[in-house]
Amino acid sequence: MDEKVARTQWHPAFVSAMRVEFQENAADLEFKDEYNLTKKPLELDLVVIRKNPGAVIKNEIGAFFETHNIFEYKSPDDTLNLETFYKVLAYASLYRVENAERDAKGKPVRRRADDITVTMVRHGKPARFMKDLEEMELRPERVSPGIYRIGRIAGFKMQIVVSRELSPEQHNWLVSLQRKVTYDNLDRAFEAILSAEDAVFRDTMKDIFDFISAENPKIVQRWKEETTMGGGLKKLMEPELNEAKEKGREEGRKEGRKEGRNEGRAEGEYLKALSFARKLIQRGFDDREIAELTELDATEIYALRGGVFTVSDSAIQYETK
Repeated sequence: MDEKVARTQWHPAFVSAMRVEFQENAADLEFKDEYNLTKKPLELDLVVIRKNPGAVIKNEIGAFFETHNIFEYKSPDDTLNLETFYKVLAYASLYRVENAERDAKGKPVRRRADDITVTMVRHGKPARFMKDLEEMELRPERVSPGIYRIGRIAGFKMQIVVSRELSPEQHNWLVSLQRKVTYDNLDRAFEAILSAEDAVFRDTMKDIFDFISAENPKIVQRWKEETTMGGGLKKLMEPELNEAKEKGREEGRKEGRKEGRNEGRAEGEYLKALSFARKLIQRGFDDREIAELTELDATEIYALRGGVFTVSDSAIQYETK
């Protein structure tokens, strides 16, 4: 791979997926992604803090959680091997001796090794790594589909998660972080977004879905074409578009006048519709679908595609062409 070619940043999507994985224990856990171990750049992919020791972690990945839970994620572009194993073991050791907490008198509190766990995650099963561990007499034990416990190493409990083998019914977001996503994965993700009651988790799911779509453009495009999605997508975006639909056409607007467009509906609502339309354009939707979902007219969509105006979070900028 050419080093000059930008690599896909899978880690933010992984952290988002883990937040969704543990949404049932959201109040009991604290997520610290790209956790700095030292003053110089030396980061853990994710640290999950168990805030309530008595809380029952419902997600099976977290069944062996202690207070401090370190995650090392390997994207489809990366390899999980002995080098990773020793690196994350060293990171866990550094994390243990870090003076992060203080007692009531201000003295540093030493973390215990038996209060720290390590989880290594990769989509594909690292067969060579598994064999290397067995040769070291560290035989990974399969405790459930996709979850392999190694036992304690230097006092730390360790496990390997093979996301491809996880139950998609229970771990669909984590399973879907791949470049060969299936229609079933997309259907489950879509249904999860539609049924999400918590707005924060719904937005997180949408972000993951956008990432998956960007990594699987052809598959997602076929899925859109072969699935009856119009009503579902409309329902999905209702929270963001309701006000635009209700207020957007109240007074009408004069054809061809920019001022008329902004007078015809609140500028904030118009921005929402344009911003959403821009996302739909990026995802490959055609003008008819965009018009149906946003209620923008053909002229506005054409102008948005052609760069006649650009949209930011707070303003519309017009260019004379």
